[in-house]
Amino acid sequence: MKKKITIFSKIPAYKNFIYDRDQALEHIHANAQKKISDILRPTFYISLRHAYFSLLNVNPAIQTFSKLDKAKQISDFIDQQFNSAAMQIEREIKEFRKNIYAFIYLSELAALTNVLGRSLPFDVSEQTLNNYANRETRAGGQAGERMAYYLRLLRRKLVTKIEQGLLLNKTPKQILENLLATLPPMKKLSLNKPKLRKLHEADEPKGRVTVGFISADQRKKMVDEYLNKYIPKWRTPDAENIMRPTGAWTGKLSEDFVYAWQVEKEATQELLDGVGEVSREAQQDAGINDWIYEAVIDNKVCDDCCLPMDGMLYSEFKDLPKSEQHCGFFAPLHFNCRCRVIPVGGELAEKTDIKIGGFQSWLEQMQKLNPYA
Repeated sequence: MKKKITIFSKIPAYKNFIYDRDQALEHIHANAQKKISDILRPTFYISLRHAYFSLLNVNPAIQTFSKLDKAKQISDFIDQQFNSAAMQIEREIKEFRKNIYAFIYLSELAALTNVLGRSLPFDVSEQTLNNYANRETRAGGQAGERMAYYLRLLRRKLVTKIEQGLLLNKTPKQILENLLATLPPMKKLSLNKPKLRKLHEADEPKGRVTVGFISADQRKKMVDEYLNKYIPKWRTPDAENIMRPTGAWTGKLSEDFVYAWQVEKEATQELLDGVGEVSREAQQDAGINDWIYEAVIDNKVCDDCCLPMDGMLYSEFKDLPKSEQHCGFFAPLHFNCRCRVIPVGGELAEKTDIKIGGFQSWLEQMQKLNPYA
C-alpha cells in the first residue's frame, strides 16, 4: 500500500507564504539588475566620449599604422574603465548572493514552521554567506571572471568598429554612432509594484520565528533590499551631460531600464538556481528528505527532461536505472527551466501550537529579532 504523502504546495499557509516571498525576491533581483546597469552606464558613456574626442584629433591623411596606434590608445583607456567596472560588479554580485541566501534560507524555514508546527533552528554565519558568495557560476568560473570576460568581448567589438571606421575614413560622429549601436540593448523592467509597506506592530505570533543566529548587519541588509527601491545614481542628466558634447545623445531613459545581455541573463539564472538550492538546504535542515517534481505543462515544456519527471517523487527517482537519471531531479534542469521541486511529508497535524503567520508578519519579526536569541 502506497504511503500517504502531503504536498506542501497544497497547504495554503505554505503556498501563500512562498508566493509572497518569491514576489519579494523579484524586487531584490530588480535592485541588483539596476545596480549592475548603474555601474555599466557611466563606464560605457565615459569610454565612448573619450573615444569620440580622441578621434577628433586624428588626421584622415595619416598612415594606416598611425590610425591603428590611435585605436590601440583608445582600447587601453576602455580596458581600464572596463576592468574597474568588472571589480565593482563583482562586489555587487557577492552582496546580491549573500542577501538572497539569507532571505531564501530564513524565509523557507519560516514557511516550514507554519506546516511542521515546531521551531526550526538556524545558523547563517558570515562563513556560510561568504562560501555562497564566492561559489562558481553555473557557466563555470567566478562571477568577476565572467564579468571581465564579457566586457573584454565587448571591448574587442568596440575597438574593431573604431579600427574599421578609421581605415574607411569615417567621421568621428559616424564611428560614435556605430559604437553606440554596439553596446548591449536596454530593456524595461516589467515588475508589479512591490509591496513596499512600512513595517508595523503585528499581533504577536503563537511562536518564535525560530532560534538561531544571523548578524544584525546582514539581517538589516536583507530586509532593506526588499523594503527599498534602488534609485540609480547615473540617470538621464548624468548620461546626457557626458554625451551631449558629442552630439550623439538620443533620448532619455527611465530608471527602470537595464542592460539586456548575457550578464543580466546569468544574474536571472543565478536567482532561479538559488531559490531551488537554498530552499532545499533549508528543507533538509528541517528534516525533509523527499520532494515531488512539478513541471509547467504547456507548449514550451522540455519533452526530454521535464515532462517525463512531472509528478515523480525523489524517492522514486533514486530507484530509476542510471540511464534514466541523466537529466537529474532538482530543477532548474537547464537554462530557462520553469519547473520546481516541492517538499513532501507524511501526514501532518491539522493544528499546531507554533505558527509564523504570513510573509509580512515574518518580515516584521525578522526586523525585530535579537540576532543572539
